[in-house]
Amino acid sequence: MSKNKRVLELFLFDIYVAILKIEKIIEKFNTPESLFYDDDLPEFKSAIVNSIKSINNALKKQLIDSYVEMNKHLNFIVNELERLKG
Repeated sequence: MSKNKRVLELFLFDIYVAILKIEKIIEKFNTPESLFYDDDLPEFKSAIVNSIKSINNALKKQLIDSYVEMNKHLNFIVNELERLKG
């Protein structure tokens, strides 16, 4: 596997975890909808998830397990990452 491809795969997970954290913080605002309309977060998240889903299953599981371990203190991240194993 090329180093560039591995960096891209890790980057996809970094972005996905960041989006999940942003969504969690948005929940605390009075009008989170306005934040969603100002950036294309849902569409961007969907594109990231689709890219992650295209990663080889064995590698994807390994990466998810690694990110679960790094974020084990954040249940909402762990739950969403586990859903990606599908």
